[in-house]
Amino acid sequence: MTLLKPTQKFKDDFNLVLNHYQVDVDEAKFEKARVMANYNDAAMCYAAIADEIKRGLI
Repeated sequence: MTLLKPTQKFKDDFNLVLNHYQVDVDEAKFEKARVMANYNDAAMCYAAIADEIKRGLI
């Protein structure tokens, strides 16, 4: 099993999304574990959501 190290962009996107939706600490821990189970897909998803937040679409 290969452990992936999240990129800085992913960390920024992840934090932006969780802050935008006011996710609490326990839920954030759960989400982090879920993300690491499928990092590549999660990174694309969080990038898309973060982009929409930055553009004011959500």
